[in-house]
Amino acid sequence: MTPLKARRFQMLDEISRHIEEHGQGPSIRELGPAVGLSSSSSVAFQLTQLEQRGLLTRRTRDWSSVRLTTAAVRLLGAQEVAPRGVRRGGRTAYPANRQ
Repeated sequence: MTPLKARRFQMLDEISRHIEEHGQGPSIRELGPAVGLSSSSSVAFQLTQLEQRGLLTRRTRDWSSVRLTTAAVRLLGAQEVAPRGVRRGGRTAYPANRQ
């Protein structure tokens, strides 16, 4: 599995923390500010990407029912993150001027 972009790793970490504290996953509106995204559409897109990679599952259509898969838990333990500006598959993980 290719390393995660920093933002997606941060999202997994935040979801893990939120589940530990509240017993369920965060809503899109809760997760956005915690990871620096202001658009709920952007949050939903990133969550869908994580779900397609097999790192998240949902029991219902609602994102607050999200759970980390075993692969995600392993990844969080290994902290395998693509550094900003590192090229992956011909695309830049994060442009150098983006924070």
